[in-house]
Amino acid sequence: MSATPNERISDYTQCPSCVAENDQLGGGFGYADHYFNHDGVLWAVCSAHQVRWSVTRELLGIPHDASLAALPKVEGVYRLRRSTP
Repeated sequence: MSATPNERISDYTQCPSCVAENDQLGGGFGYADHYFNHDGVLWAVCSAHQVRWSVTRELLGIPHDASLAALPKVEGVYRLRRSTP
């Protein structure tokens, strides 16, 4: 089985909208669909909510994509797994 994009990068930030929705539903994850470099920063993207958040400094081997920089910025949520009440 191939690793997901967040597993390959070791990124455990998630989309805040996905986190809120998954908490209401009782489970699930909102890791990034893909990543891009722009202005010295590695950005994560949630295609479902059309947002981006900063992950870390730019990484080699990740494409630059200025067009995705137009997506609204949000604060990513750091979460290894869903919290239990």
